[in-house]
Amino acid sequence: MTLLLYLVVAAATLFAWNRWVTPLSRGTAVVLILMPFVFVGPALLTNRVYGGHDMLFLSQPWSDYAADYGLKLPHNWYLLDQVLALAPWQHQVREALAQHQWPLWNPGMSSGDILAASMQVAPYNPLNLIALLLPLDLSTTFCAAMVFFLAGLFTFAYAREIDCSAGASLIAAAGFAFSSGVVFWVGWTHLGSWTLLPFVMLAVRRVVRTRNLASFSQLTIAFVLLILFGHPETMLHVVVIGAAYGIFELAPDPHPPLRGTFSRKREKDNLAPLPPAGEGGRRPGEGVAQTLVGDLAFGRAPSRQFRQEPHLNGPICFTAATPSSALRAPSPASGRRGKSGQGKTRHR
Repeated sequence: MTLLLYLVVAAATLFAWNRWVTPLSRGTAVVLILMPFVFVGPALLTNRVYGGHDMLFLSQPWSDYAADYGLKLPHNWYLLDQVLALAPWQHQVREALAQHQWPLWNPGMSSGDILAASMQVAPYNPLNLIALLLPLDLSTTFCAAMVFFLAGLFTFAYAREIDCSAGASLIAAAGFAFSSGVVFWVGWTHLGSWTLLPFVMLAVRRVVRTRNLASFSQLTIAFVLLILFGHPETMLHVVVIGAAYGIFELAPDPHPPLRGTFSRKREKDNLAPLPPAGEGGRRPGEGVAQTLVGDLAFGRAPSRQFRQEPHLNGPICFTAATPSSALRAPSPASGRRGKSGQGKTRHR
């Protein structure tokens, strides 16, 4: 049941993302869906609990039943909050909803305490609401798988937004989803908020660059999810980083691309067809770089004179001419023949 619910929700998320946010290939979608299986796979496939709930058997009266489950010591002593805080909060949320009440009050803590208003309970987190279809123990497995999945999806989409290839974007997605911060803190409330950082940065970049309804809608959805995921401190961190990134995107580029440099978007504009081969099958300009680099590497003065070829698109495109002395400044009079009587020297 847990595996089926995860696959349905992940597939629906990818369908909506591909339609309205970032195009995804089938191979990419499969890799993103399988990404959580690196850690959560055994629990998903065997319908078991992913979390530190075995800590419960350290306390009475549950310690009397530890031997019945083959437990002696918990596998991770640092996961105490998952069993003593997060799971009891979700239990009270389920109790309130079962009684058709808003999850506002927690009668199980001290003499009573606030529930939804404490934020970290996150009763309106979409993942927690979907997990109501599962028992409380298995809901942690579903939520952990979705956190790994969303961390990979959001990072992949942001990497694609900054013109990374699909392969490089998948590497970035795995790097963030499998980082120590995500792997250790999965199951805690604040990690759900932290996984939204790439989504916020993607939306901020689109708002700055396009300023259309779609980009503003994506940023609004990211902020709403950030609130519903329920960790105010992490929400502050993500918003501050997003604002700083927006200022960075608004600032003019101090190093605009040089004329003649090649990029994926301007390649067609910058590349010009090469002229036909001349005598000996060599095109103008071939072998020049090798000759010049060899001269400089061995400390020799350049053994050829270079002249600019007007048919090449770029500010500095030279081809070999007749032998001469070392490079020297071109003649101020463009198109005039030098004193030595050798080839024309032009400059821009």
